[in-house]
Amino acid sequence: MAFPDTNNPERELSLIDEINRLRTIIREQSRENNLYSLIREDAFRISSLPFKPPNWLNHTSKSAVNNGIPTLFLSDWHWGEVVVPSEINWQNEYNLEIAAIRAKKCFEEFIRVYHEDSRREWDGLVVLLGGDMVSGDIHEELAQTNESPTLPTVLDCSKHLCAGLELLSKYFENIVIFGVVGNHGRSTEVKRYKKRVVTNYDWMIYSLVERHFSHDDSFSFLFQMAVIVIIKYIDANLSPL
Repeated sequence: MAFPDTNNPERELSLIDEINRLRTIIREQSRENNLYSLIREDAFRISSLPFKPPNWLNHTSKSAVNNGIPTLFLSDWHWGEVVVPSEINWQNEYNLEIAAIRAKKCFEEFIRVYHEDSRREWDGLVVLLGGDMVSGDIHEELAQTNESPTLPTVLDCSKHLCAGLELLSKYFENIVIFGVVGNHGRSTEVKRYKKRVVTNYDWMIYSLVERHFSHDDSFSFLFQMAVIVIIKYIDANLSPL
């Protein structure tokens, strides 16, 4: 690296250090900007095509305006957490078996309300994933008492989420899914803002689910790097967080 003759070796070394520092910053920023798409492509084999909301999701659909759009909000499953009844005066109980039963009942009851009871024809279904899908290891007591380590829990939760969405697809021809990450799914010791999404187990669950349905055109997904996602449909704004 050559500089104009400054007759000041110390000044030249200082400039070199500053250039190297700036190069490091640029590299880190570039990595952060590309990490999301790289992981989606290389690890999950998910394309990074721009999200195009289906027509029925906005005000141009008369059916959506007249009937509304069924919306299922799924959040705070805390998959893997164990609640022992004797520790809370027998007011509740929770484990992986109970989590699976509750998840199945959630999907079945949604179908009962919006398909069997309403007896309407819907243009589609919106599913909002609000994060905290797993218990995680953010507190010492959770790390010690969770029924299984976090990564196997991620796979198990993904399996049951996929099963529920497959059940919904039998009753709704089009399903669009939005998601944000929560606090319990973070893999870092403290909350962070940079790379917050791609270091969160919720995002891993969402990516596994998206890959599962990647060849099904009746499903649309939008999982962004943002902590908050604003969704617009039927002339209204809605955020999962």
